Amino acid sequence: MEYGDTSIFELLGKGLRKSPNEPAVIVVHQPPQHLAELVEVAGVSAQSGHRPSQCLSWTFTELHRAACRLASGMMAEGVKPGSTIVTLVPNCVEWFAVQWVSVLMKLTVVSVDPAAVQEPRNPELESYLTLNPDVILVADQDGALAIDYALQAVRTSKQPLRMQLDEDTADGWRSFLDIGREGIRAHIEERELVAEAGRDNPERVCQIVFTSGTSSGNPKGCPKTVKLTVNTLLIRAPDDAKPERYIVNTANFRVIAPGLTLTQWVTGGACIMPSESFEPQTTLDAIEMHKATILLLVPSMLYALRDHNSTPSRRLRGVQRVVLGGDMITRDTMMTAQKLFPGAKIVNGPGMTEGVASYKWPFHDVSVDELPYHGDICPIGEVAPGVKIRLWNDKKGRIVSRGEAGEIHMCSDRFIDHYLDNAHPEAFYSDVSGRWFKTGDLGLLTSNGLLYILDRIKDVIIRAGVNVVPAALEDCINGFTGGQSSVIGIPSAIYGHEPFAVLDSFGGETEEEVKRQVRDLFGEAYALAGVVSLEQLDLDRFPVNSTHKIMKIELLKIVELYLSKKRE
Repeated sequence: MEYGDTSIFELLGKGLRKSPNEPAVIVVHQPPQHLAELVEVAGVSAQSGHRPSQCLSWTFTELHRAACRLASGMMAEGVKPGSTIVTLVPNCVEWFAVQWVSVLMKLTVVSVDPAAVQEPRNPELESYLTLNPDVILVADQDGALAIDYALQAVRTSKQPLRMQLDEDTADGWRSFLDIGREGIRAHIEERELVAEAGRDNPERVCQIVFTSGTSSGNPKGCPKTVKLTVNTLLIRAPDDAKPERYIVNTANFRVIAPGLTLTQWVTGGACIMPSESFEPQTTLDAIEMHKATILLLVPSMLYALRDHNSTPSRRLRGVQRVVLGGDMITRDTMMTAQKLFPGAKIVNGPGMTEGVASYKWPFHDVSVDELPYHGDICPIGEVAPGVKIRLWNDKKGRIVSRGEAGEIHMCSDRFIDHYLDNAHPEAFYSDVSGRWFKTGDLGLLTSNGLLYILDRIKDVIIRAGVNVVPAALEDCINGFTGGQSSVIGIPSAIYGHEPFAVLDSFGGETEEEVKRQVRDLFGEAYALAGVVSLEQLDLDRFPVNSTHKIMKIELLKIVELYLSKKRE
């Protein structure tokens, strides 16, 4: 199904009509009466009936009502449709409300890391404000003061509407609830808002999402248009999709949270937010208590859940689907997920900030131990309809043959065609087939059309001319020690670079035994230069970003410092 004249609100309306009195959002860490004024009608309590009494829960009708009131309040303050809103808040119901408001008012929503208000990140904060937002939402007074200083530094002439989550506001700031109250007094007709939301420009940028920055250390802005968003939702949430209960445990400023939130709402499903940021035990508790049916996990989250799980597996059997992504998925990752969630279908669902819905998983009736692994690398499935790919060897300047590794290039209307401010233009190119994006993934396409991502090209270690794929070594080490590992490349005067392994635990094995296990399985060309534990590096856990991907750039710096001190 193609875009046509469909608006984002038209799709959200499907969920609103399908499940008007069912929960749209459940926020475990916020109290039941939080922001109750925004959803009450004529003094009737917002909490009643089947809803959980111990936490905040809004139905679709209530979420829509709150969003209409907030939109009315913002319009009364002079915010016009088509404006830009920047949010710097933790996971909370206010963030959910902003997502619905942004669709109603046709805003460009830019959710960024709330930690960007901390002083060491002033340049980053100022860069966000060069977007000239019309509305800014922060958590508290500290964030408000940081924004005020940053606005002075960028010397913007615009005076944005400045909002805080709490009611103890800084000078010149308004509380989130106060804007909602103003909307109640404004009496703007809901039908006018809804009618206007149904008319949208397919080329309008409705969202700007920033990459994690793990590739270059510098997050890149990805402008998502209405057309791109609608096309993605039409694929992810077809008319026959059943409502599900999705755990929102990733940071709201990464692409996973807004994308899957909108998907759930289109189908009439609920979004369950366990905590302000990922916490293994609260996530496990929320899965059981609120009967979650689907969750998306990156490997480090999965292993954290496994290590914190004090819940018998039978109590997690309500989970019907676990989507793994955000990092390399191996046999060990799939098996760990199946053991933790024995009643669930385990899916390898890779995605990226630049685009999604690119692959089709054909193994719904295949057990995880019978998947066609490439070594220990899990397939990502088949190329989805409407998506074109080519695997490219840059050194040879040609498309590779099937069965040969190359960088995955993608062409699809579900991908952006440029970064914000045209940063890194070399990542995109056009030819007679369309606009292509260089993913940076090293892939392999088999003769029967199965695609594998072997690793990120930046992470591949070239040892004496041999390409060493860290993911394969990591899976070998994880299976041997029963823990989690990360393999990085360290400089070598003899070989150029050599693989070096960092383990969360040796699991009773020794450094030499781990090295021998890798040599025995892969050969001398893959030999590890060294193996250390997190404890030896004075670390409690792997350094991860907001989506819990291991930050190999940071890990390499720590290892190099450790080796430097060891040589002294």
